[in-house]
Amino acid sequence: MKRILTFLLLFLSYYVNNSLAQDYSFSVPRVVMDVRVLPGGGAVIHYSMDFVNSANGHAIDIVDVGMPHENYSIEASKAWVDGKELSGSIQVSQYVKPGMEVHLGSQEIPAAGSATFEFETIMPDMVYQDMTRKDLASMQITPTWFGEQYVQGSTNLSILVRIPEGVKPEEVLSQDVPFTGKELNIGSTVVSWDVNRRFTSAYRVGVSFPKRVMTHVVTMSIPQLMMRWWRGALSPQARGFLTIAAAVCFFIIFMRFTGNTGCIFFVPLLIAGGFFYVKFEAAEIFVWPVLIVLAVIVETARKNRKEKYLPAIASVEGGGIKRGLTAPEAAVLLELPVNKVITLILFGMMKKGVIRQITKEPVMFRVVDPLPADAVLQTYENDLLALLKKNVKVQSVHEIDFSKSMAALVKAVASRVVGFDLNETREYYKQIISRAWKEAEEIGEIEGWQKKMDEKVDWMMLDPDFGGRFRPYQDRYIPRSYRTTSLGSSTAPRSGAPSAAGAPRFSDVAASVSGWFQNTAGGVVGSIEGKQAGVLNFGSFDKAIGEAMKSSGGSGRSGGGGGCACACAGCACACACAGGGR
Repeated sequence: MKRILTFLLLFLSYYVNNSLAQDYSFSVPRVVMDVRVLPGGGAVIHYSMDFVNSANGHAIDIVDVGMPHENYSIEASKAWVDGKELSGSIQVSQYVKPGMEVHLGSQEIPAAGSATFEFETIMPDMVYQDMTRKDLASMQITPTWFGEQYVQGSTNLSILVRIPEGVKPEEVLSQDVPFTGKELNIGSTVVSWDVNRRFTSAYRVGVSFPKRVMTHVVTMSIPQLMMRWWRGALSPQARGFLTIAAAVCFFIIFMRFTGNTGCIFFVPLLIAGGFFYVKFEAAEIFVWPVLIVLAVIVETARKNRKEKYLPAIASVEGGGIKRGLTAPEAAVLLELPVNKVITLILFGMMKKGVIRQITKEPVMFRVVDPLPADAVLQTYENDLLALLKKNVKVQSVHEIDFSKSMAALVKAVASRVVGFDLNETREYYKQIISRAWKEAEEIGEIEGWQKKMDEKVDWMMLDPDFGGRFRPYQDRYIPRSYRTTSLGSSTAPRSGAPSAAGAPRFSDVAASVSGWFQNTAGGVVGSIEGKQAGVLNFGSFDKAIGEAMKSSGGSGRSGGGGGCACACAGCACACACAGGGR
């Protein structure tokens, strides 16, 4: 008895498991989709499908039918099996969006059985204004389809579109896929497409015809058409991801514009942007070109701001000229590149004998110890000297952060010229630069030529075309700190190899310093106003809001398938895109 019970249990388990494992498996040898266009812009869609169920397949008890759009009506839909109208219910499909599912009830098609399934519905808003010609109306349509895992073999698919009476066959035009048939049938032009294919994916066809036979067509703007394509081409998950990505990009652009300030202001701005994003459908697409344009504008403005690093100065017209600025200070006033300002300071310090360049690549300096007794240093030179001493173990000057020293120099220059006429002051120092070049040309071959050049070279370096204009002098002039001593030794910078005989050219020495700074000047300038300097600073706004919150409130806490791309060629249209059902 135990053996018999065990056998029965195993048999029942095998039978139940196999029954549960059965899935839909069928072929659809023939499908006819008959579409009758109504003058009011709607259409009557009638399907006729021949089903042949597999011998080991699940009984076909439900058929999913994809709809052109969400505005379908279950009450306006009917279904038949082998000519007998179904008594089962028609519901919203759980698998196909948009779509309906037809429950066959007692008319289900059993395993190894076959039957003809028919379905008919009336769809509104199927005919659109053609976007290529004002006198044409157009419609695109895609038959429903079934999941790849369910359908066996291929299908003879026929699509018929019946145009309202009053249109001649030659007036009807195809879109993308040519007609395989066109005829006049009881006063109406009927166009058709016949194809043998797998009934497991979308097959879109389109037709355009004279608008005069229509009493209503749906008009759609290009942005609306693009939005329809966008929503069909991307899944809701992909569109949601792009929405979040757009918000993140907008936040980054805002932070770069404001220099990491205005976070409080950003919140209402984001809410307002979200309102427009939801209110206007096309914003979902056009937000990306807008973000790209904003990013280009912000980055261009940031670049221009870096080139103009002086803060606002109270300039007085007719207030006179501010004299007595050193060459580096004049360079700041003229807003020359920061690399040139730092180079001027370092060369000035070398001329005074307080530092020596010991290698060319990488650029390294050594502080002279003890300092020359006659060396008189400016405040900004003391700052750089302290930096070099502090970074004595650093391998190269490339690794030293000069931003704080440069920021202090810019602030000091700005305070010194307050109350003077900036335009006249700038012109004054431009004339000094011009005069330095003129006097250098007039020195002539005299015994003290090197010392005379020492007096001029700092100002000559302020010329934007210094490299080109100094070329006639570069083989003759040797910076003071590199001149041969009385013992005949040279203090030329090494480049990792034994010292070359003779002193280096001035242009080589200058290139060893300014060449690196030229590549990193942007970062140094950005540091003058903070590492993330923006175009517009909301720091004071943030501070004011913070103070207001403190004063108003206490000690609170702050807490941290279906669907297809319906892109119509030259027309706005509705497509029966949904498919992939049972």
